[in-house]
Amino acid sequence: MRRISLSRDFKLRPRLSKNHRLLGSFVILALAFAGSQCAHLRELMLPQTEDQSHELNSHAPAEIGKVVRVSDGDTVVLLTAQMRELKIRLLGIDAPEKGQPFGNFCREELARSIAGKSVRVETRGTDRYERTLGKIVFEGRDINLAQVESGCAWHYRQFARSQPVADRELYAVKEQEAREAKRGLWQDKKPKAPWDFRRSK
Repeated sequence: MRRISLSRDFKLRPRLSKNHRLLGSFVILALAFAGSQCAHLRELMLPQTEDQSHELNSHAPAEIGKVVRVSDGDTVVLLTAQMRELKIRLLGIDAPEKGQPFGNFCREELARSIAGKSVRVETRGTDRYERTLGKIVFEGRDINLAQVESGCAWHYRQFARSQPVADRELYAVKEQEAREAKRGLWQDKKPKAPWDFRRSK
C-alpha cells in the first residue's frame, strides 16, 4: 500500500483552498453579470408608462369635418361627414374668455385660421361639459399650437398630462416665446389667466 505523507497533504490544502477562492470569485462575478442582464431585460419588458404610451400612440381616434362655428379662442363646432355636430375643446390650451381683454381678438384669430375649413381632429376623450377634447390639424398645421404661438392662449399645464409628451413640451416652449415677444395677450402687463378669471366670477 502506498503511504501518503501528511506533510504533503498539508502542502496541497492551501493550493486547493486558493483554487476554490478563485473559482468562487469567478462564480460571483458571473452571477452578478447575469443579474444585471436580467434587470436590463426586465426594464425592456416592463409596460410603457402612461406618458410614453400617449407619445407612441400615433393612431389616436380622429374626426374629419367642417368648422361651422368658432365659439371662442379654444372652442369650435365641427360638422362631421355623418352630419353630426361636435363641440370641440382644443386640447392643451386655454384662451381668454369673451369678457377678458383679447377674448374677441383670440376668437377672431382662430376663426381666420379654420372657420369654414375642413379639418382633422385628433381626439382625446371628453371633458366634464361633454365637449370633445382634441388637437385640430389643418393642412398639416397644429392649430392648437398656432393659438399659443400667436399669443392667443396659455399652455393649459393643469391638464397637460392629457397631451402627448412631445406636445406638452413644445407648447410650453412656444408660450414662453410668445411671452418674450409680447404677442397677442402678452402685450398686457398683467394678463389674467382664464382659469383665474372663471374662478373669480
